[in-house]
Amino acid sequence: MTEYLVRHGGVARAIHWVHTVATMALFYTGIALYTPGTNFLVGGPGGLAVSTVVHRVAAVAFIGAPILGILLRPQGLTHMLKALLKPWDRQDWLWMKKFVPHLFAARKVHLPPHSGEIKAGQRLASLGIIAFSVVIVVTGFLLWFDGNVPPGAVRWAGLLHDVAMIFLGALLMGHIYLGAGIFQPLRGMVWTMFGNGKISYRDAVYNWPKWAEDQASAQGLQKRKMT
Repeated sequence: MTEYLVRHGGVARAIHWVHTVATMALFYTGIALYTPGTNFLVGGPGGLAVSTVVHRVAAVAFIGAPILGILLRPQGLTHMLKALLKPWDRQDWLWMKKFVPHLFAARKVHLPPHSGEIKAGQRLASLGIIAFSVVIVVTGFLLWFDGNVPPGAVRWAGLLHDVAMIFLGALLMGHIYLGAGIFQPLRGMVWTMFGNGKISYRDAVYNWPKWAEDQASAQGLQKRKMT
């Protein structure tokens, strides 16, 4: 028997699913503007116009999913912001110092424990993802309604939109590498967001000791058999 803790609830997982699909569609259709050969939609009936429609539908989902999540669970936004904006302490700085060596030698370089629900590196990455997403949304609106925007503003919006997508893409690649469990010490982490939302107590203690301790008491450690 293995003890499990709920890491992410159903609403968070559903919103993350929608946002993931929307983000992939945005990248896929956006890249087609520069390399049409990579997008089968461009080569089909309607060409670039179809790809543009798909891009805009995905943009609506990209914006709407988080807003829906906030409306359904406004306390979740407060909780997330509190965790992300938590002041850094000595352990956070030490964690960041050892993070890169840990990536290349996980068996030799061990990360120090930390007291928060979200690790220091994840907090930085999440804030970066949020910031670049906001830039993408604002510039995207300017590009969508370019007929009502001065030409100079449209050009700047296009440049910022592309730059923000590049940086967002880089952050998401790191997020996928770690969050999907490609990095060996985090194997199984993907199911906390794309599965049943649960993580074994053993893995929770390894990754978030203080959170695991608090949640063990709050959740009563649901018993499940290892699969």
